[in-house]
Amino acid sequence: MRCRTHNTPDHTMSTPTTTTEHKAPGFSAIGAAHQPATPGPWHYDANDGRVESDAGTLLAVMQPGGDGGPILTPDEMHANGRLMAAAPTLLVSLRQALARLEHSGEDAAFEIANARFAIRAATGQPEDE
Repeated sequence: MRCRTHNTPDHTMSTPTTTTEHKAPGFSAIGAAHQPATPGPWHYDANDGRVESDAGTLLAVMQPGGDGGPILTPDEMHANGRLMAAAPTLLVSLRQALARLEHSGEDAAFEIANARFAIRAATGQPEDE
């Protein structure tokens, strides 16, 4: 098998080539300026375990185990890769939902606080921003 992204031999897995792309509608226009992270969308290739940006920047390589730590099952490895690839879209979507919820007039203080906490955790923003 060959990696579709890099046209290189796959030496890590025998899983059929599957690339997962996550892109929210309006992604490039909404939220991208707010994140110092590598701009999305990101993609996960289950064939070689790579998480990459649209520009081809390697962000992570999912591996079943290593460095003496716990060994991931292939299912866990692929789930982690898909979740990482979805991160920019999830962040943009959460910001959009938060903005709508804040202006809805609904009593959603708990949900708003949780969304703000998750956004701060994802972006590294301090508590008072």
